[in-house]
Amino acid sequence: MQALFTSIDGGDALRQRVLELIWEASALAESRTIDLHIMTFAFTDQQIADELVRAATCHPSLTIRVLADWSQRTPARGQQVSRLADLGLSNQRVRFKKDQPYRWDGVGAKLRWSYRISRGLLHHKTFCVLVDGRPWKLIAGSFNLTRHAANSYENLLIVTAEDPESRQLMSRIELEFEAMWSDGRATLSPEEAELHYQAITDAYRQDPSISPTAVVGVGHGIGEPVPILDAECYPSEKSKEYTGNGGENSNSPEVLIAFSSRRCEQDRGEAGYAEANRIQRFWLCKPLGKNKHVPLTLTNLALDTIFRAQPGDTLHVAMYGLSVRVPEYGALLDAARRGVRIFLLLDGSVGAELVGRIAIARQLESLPIEVRTGCKMMHQKYIVHLNSHTVLTGTANMTTDASGRHSEQRILIRGCPALAGQFLADFQTIWSRLSH
Repeated sequence: MQALFTSIDGGDALRQRVLELIWEASALAESRTIDLHIMTFAFTDQQIADELVRAATCHPSLTIRVLADWSQRTPARGQQVSRLADLGLSNQRVRFKKDQPYRWDGVGAKLRWSYRISRGLLHHKTFCVLVDGRPWKLIAGSFNLTRHAANSYENLLIVTAEDPESRQLMSRIELEFEAMWSDGRATLSPEEAELHYQAITDAYRQDPSISPTAVVGVGHGIGEPVPILDAECYPSEKSKEYTGNGGENSNSPEVLIAFSSRRCEQDRGEAGYAEANRIQRFWLCKPLGKNKHVPLTLTNLALDTIFRAQPGDTLHVAMYGLSVRVPEYGALLDAARRGVRIFLLLDGSVGAELVGRIAIARQLESLPIEVRTGCKMMHQKYIVHLNSHTVLTGTANMTTDASGRHSEQRILIRGCPALAGQFLADFQTIWSRLSH
């Protein structure tokens, strides 16, 4: 496992690694059956899109599938996914997460997009290459496929199929991809997406006073079964029962991934679209050392990381969005109360109010918490517990929207000193650039 960071390697290095993965997949397609599966929240990088088109055009044995957030369905603001779809290449396919994010603008007589109305974003950012149905290499992290991302504080996690834990991680991401792609309630083809948009428009025109939550659009799409993953790569039953040894007595790290998911018609999200991901359970380590058998969710995975920190340990937390309403926030304060030193990096524009609340708590209780923010977007979402060589990373902010509304993931790697050191170096680099 390896990580790249805009703070250390520069933004061009991250996008270059994405381009290199496309080239690697193209080279393999000369003699193997290759599938490149992409999940993207924002995609405006034309060079990356052009390389995907070139790869699909030159290599018929290379199949590219792109799952994108609903906001990517039009070419507005340079979005590339709709352009890829319009090319009509048989081995390059696109689907969009089904959503109803619109309110009716009576003055303008048109739909207006609203984050508050949206029924959940597809917030995954993954490139996964499969060779003959087997996961071969994965790129994940906070990095969107945009030029703006190159100028923010971001990360990429690069995983290869060199050990069983990495293969399990990639297989679970692939299962989540396949579950969304094949479910017409979750995703729509470009043609179905256009019908859905028109049905939403018609509903508002017929009754401009209708509540956005009552607007259905099309009930569901057809879905496209995509049985790519080799049967031998499916996560084993044993892998659902994580023991929590943390890689301390093993030559390879412990790796876990938790998901959040929400179909358009659901009131509350679940722990993944794929059943194999939803039913994962693990032993959550409580602060006093007791273990509890719980579902493997975004929240529980973060709590386990925080609870394991002992008095005198240090947690380094870099988070774009952190809400006082989530259990993770309370767990961080409780960790500080039991003597865990916490360094917290927050985005300056998103975390301003939270910084004030933490300052009050720190002063009243003399808590060992230090916080810094800056003007440059701090888009990271990770925790480093160096004492156990643990990294918790992914796409999910510590917010109620991340855990119950959007499609997200959190990846835990415990017992990997090299990776923990890379994330800590990123944290310290950003920390040193910011004023107190």
